[in-house]
Amino acid sequence: MFPFYTTTLRRSNFACACKFFNRNLGSSSCSSYTDTDIVAPPRDAKVVICGGGVMGASVAYHLGKLGWGKDTVLIEQNRIGGGTTWHSSGLIGIFKPSLTQIKITKSSADLYKELSSKGLSTGWKQCGSLNIARTTDRMIVFRRMKAQAAFWKINCELLTPEQCKQKCPLISIDDIVGGLWIPEDGVGDPYEICMTIVNEAKAMGAKVVENCTVRKINQTNGKVTSVQTDLGDINCEYFVNCTGFWARGVGQLSEPNVKVPLHAVEHHYLHTKPIPGLDPMLPVVRDQDGYIYFRENNGRLLAGGFEPVAKPAYEDGRIPASSRERQLPEDWDHFHVLLEQLLHRVPSLRNAILDRLCNGPEAFSPDCKWIVGEAPEIRNYLVAAGMKTVGIAAAGGSGQSYGRADS
Repeated sequence: MFPFYTTTLRRSNFACACKFFNRNLGSSSCSSYTDTDIVAPPRDAKVVICGGGVMGASVAYHLGKLGWGKDTVLIEQNRIGGGTTWHSSGLIGIFKPSLTQIKITKSSADLYKELSSKGLSTGWKQCGSLNIARTTDRMIVFRRMKAQAAFWKINCELLTPEQCKQKCPLISIDDIVGGLWIPEDGVGDPYEICMTIVNEAKAMGAKVVENCTVRKINQTNGKVTSVQTDLGDINCEYFVNCTGFWARGVGQLSEPNVKVPLHAVEHHYLHTKPIPGLDPMLPVVRDQDGYIYFRENNGRLLAGGFEPVAKPAYEDGRIPASSRERQLPEDWDHFHVLLEQLLHRVPSLRNAILDRLCNGPEAFSPDCKWIVGEAPEIRNYLVAAGMKTVGIAAAGGSGQSYGRADS
């Protein structure tokens, strides 16, 4: 258990709780750094990637690995990593509902391990994940997952409540019936991963153009032919829409429109102040019956979740281009559902000194599935969006599969 602190956050007064948080969301992990000069894009390329987050960066990186680096252009309307990447929680979970998704997440983890082994910054840490069951029904789900894992060659283990406590001493186990341990899961630093992959792509010849806005995607006979930007036009053979919650709007920049059904919703998570003695290899803990997760992050606890009823963001349809304008206000009344569950699962969190509550938009499709693949409306127009909050887990493998598709 981590030590108790003098400043206490009580459930009875969510409106006053914000006084314990630093309202300045800026930090070293959120600051922009890039050596990309503001230059006009080239006139010709094979592939134009729109969106300078970790997904677009991964596509550019893997195209470079296939020898297409000098024929690839990555366009970002603002700064690299300035969309949803900078506020991602960095969870990298291997287990997903389908074998295809599992192959993608495994490839992502393998990529981040490889980059880390070369001394490059990714923040990768294989700390494992502990998934908690409060009900027998949830344990039945975990048993099914373990059976699937054996077929899919994922190492996992069913745990008793006492074994769960051994994996994570912070948790209360009074109301749990067991758990599922996945040792291959881990975490990473989303911004470091993005910048490392971008710089590696540039080293392989990819052109990265920041502060450049796509105006139109042109097609002839149903196939991509060029992209119009505010800095000049680019003749190309492929266009990849990796623009996160802008993907729907970018889809409307072509004729016919490419339909990308997604919408941004608010996603809250909190940071504590540094906690002396907190184990840096604390596993990611997911309590799906309580809608919550938490992890260790640079000596702090990062804790959030997915409330039963999401709160839409940007309901007027306008998504600000500036990262500062996109910062959403704290909403303790909405977050209280998750906070109550966090305090229940980690009782000593009541006495932790809290730093800030982050509220960042994340893009969800109507059925919460990823939107990936070639658009049916236009040939050679590919989409990678709607990753919810698992863009980091999906990016490395998705970029690899898209690189193969383009080649």
